[in-house]
Amino acid sequence: MLFSRQNRGRKRLVILYAFVTLFLVVGHTATANAQQQWEKVSPVRAGFRIEFPAKPKIEWKDLPSEFGMTRTLVSLISRDDGLDFLMMYSKFPAGSFARGPQAELDTLRNSSMQAVQGELLSEAPLSVSGAPARRVVISFHGGNTIATVLFVLHGTRLYQAICVAPRGRENDPDVSRFVNSLALVPL
Repeated sequence: MLFSRQNRGRKRLVILYAFVTLFLVVGHTATANAQQQWEKVSPVRAGFRIEFPAKPKIEWKDLPSEFGMTRTLVSLISRDDGLDFLMMYSKFPAGSFARGPQAELDTLRNSSMQAVQGELLSEAPLSVSGAPARRVVISFHGGNTIATVLFVLHGTRLYQAICVAPRGRENDPDVSRFVNSLALVPL
């Protein structure tokens, strides 16, 4: 039992990093809202495509996980209207999500709430391109900030589409378009 708690704690590091990354670079990649051009992003060997409201900053990072440093693709854009868009992709070693997708999605939800000391506003089990997924909406910063997060597990691959908005902007059409545009594609 202690070992499984330890593993869940280490997996939380990846989730925590997603939120920390987002907040550290917010404002550094701001784009103007005028003449918005949606950009399709489909990195080679990542197995997904998603639409961003402008060209995101994309980079590979080594992030901590229960298996040591995990190579993670991070795509980010922070707009000057307060909406922030983050896509993360990580491939873990075989056996990483052995408890089954729904139990692992529960852990991801709980870790996200814990990372930002937030409150779960809603969640919905989904399927994205046939893979188990979960959409969660979390409020934090005293309820002034809302994160819409889509987790997708495909074998040992974890995809996270995150949009952070000020309260009142969480239902912005761009939030839905971004999160709903995530699809898995053949490698």
